[in-house]
Amino acid sequence: MLSSNHINFTYLALGVFSSAITAFTASKLKLINKDTEFLYLSIGFYRHFIKLYFTNFFKSVAVILRLSLSNKPLRPLVYSILIEYKDKFNPGLMDSTLNMSAGLFCIGVNDETFFVHALDESYFEHLDFTRIKKILPQLNDDN
Repeated sequence: MLSSNHINFTYLALGVFSSAITAFTASKLKLINKDTEFLYLSIGFYRHFIKLYFTNFFKSVAVILRLSLSNKPLRPLVYSILIEYKDKFNPGLMDSTLNMSAGLFCIGVNDETFFVHALDESYFEHLDFTRIKKILPQLNDDN
């Protein structure tokens, strides 16, 4: 719509209307957890993930270069980490933080155990879990 330089206000109104209906229905069916729905309006949430993006950008480029150019063998491993998070933070925040870290990918969460795939143990060792566990409960400025 925008690339054609022609805005159809009927489609725009239908889009806004369908978004409002979806939000209203999700609210009435209690699909949105009250503790986390305002998290995306928090400045701390965006500050954390923007900082994480910029600190891992060059590390991610280094991972790409290592995968494509290096002859060093990688030892992919899956770690299981027990992190007590009940009533402290949303587990999706830890999952997203791990996924944005270079060389790591969270492949599952079972109760308080996170399963993390690492391309090599060196990527896992560079992650500071104690710092992350201190930061995540403070992401929501409203709490």
